[in-house]
Amino acid sequence: MDAYRLSDIEAKSGLGSGDLPDPFMVSLYRALAPYRGCGHGCAYCDGRAEKYYVDGEFERDLAVRRNVADRIRLDVEGGKATLDYDVLSRFPSALIMVTLTTTDDGLAAWLEPGASPPSERLAVVRSARKAGFMSGVMAMPLCPGLCDDDGHTDALATAAQDAGAQFVCPGHLTLRPGRQKDFFMRRLAERRPDMVPHYRDLYRENRQSGSPLASYLRSALNWDGFWSGISSLFSKTTSWPRCAVPCTAAIWSFSQF
Repeated sequence: MDAYRLSDIEAKSGLGSGDLPDPFMVSLYRALAPYRGCGHGCAYCDGRAEKYYVDGEFERDLAVRRNVADRIRLDVEGGKATLDYDVLSRFPSALIMVTLTTTDDGLAAWLEPGASPPSERLAVVRSARKAGFMSGVMAMPLCPGLCDDDGHTDALATAAQDAGAQFVCPGHLTLRPGRQKDFFMRRLAERRPDMVPHYRDLYRENRQSGSPLASYLRSALNWDGFWSGISSLFSKTTSWPRCAVPCTAAIWSFSQF
C-alpha cells in the first residue's frame, strides 16, 4: 500500500461520552477515536460513510489526534495488541477482542488488504488468554455469498475455539448509501462481478443504516439456526463477560464467564 499522508487534528477530549453504552464496541459509555481514516483499507468499512466526515482517501489520508495520549497504540484488526499487555495488565477486567471475517487468507487479503492476516489475529487471542486476559472474536461483517456460508463460519468458529476464544459475536454487513456502498461495489465488481447483481438486490432499499433486506436477516442470519453444524463447540448466550455491558446481538460462548 502507498505511503500514508498524515495530518494533525486536535482532540477536544480524550474519551467521548454517550447516554447509552455502545453495544458494538462493548464500551461503558465511553469511546476513543485517536485518528480518522484507517490504513487497513477494508473494502467493507463503515468508516467510509459520509456521516463520519473523513476527508480525502480513506486508507491513505490519516488525520491523527496526537494529543489524545502519549501511549496509544490502536490496531483493532492487527496483531499489535500484544505490545500493550504491560499497560492492560493494570486493568484486571480488560477484554481483548479481534475482528475476524474469515480464516481464508486469500479472501481476507482482498477484503482487508492492510490488516494483519487471520492467523496473526488468532495469535493475539491465544496470547491474550495465556496472559490471563478475557478474549474473543468479533466475527463481522459476514459478507453475503463471500464468508457467511457454513464452510466459512464453521472454519472461523473452530479456529476461534482452538485459539482459546471465550466467545464469538457475529454480525452482518452494512452498506450505507454513498461512499461506503459505492466503494464496496467497485471492489466487488473487480473481484467477483458475478456477485454484483446479488448485492444490488440485497441492498436495494438503500437504508441509512446500511442493512440489507429484512428477509436476509430473518433467514441467513437467523441466529437460532446459524452455525448449527458446530453447535457442539459453543452455546448461545446474550451476555458479554462480566467486564463488559450486555449486547443485544446473539453471542456464541465457548465457556461460562
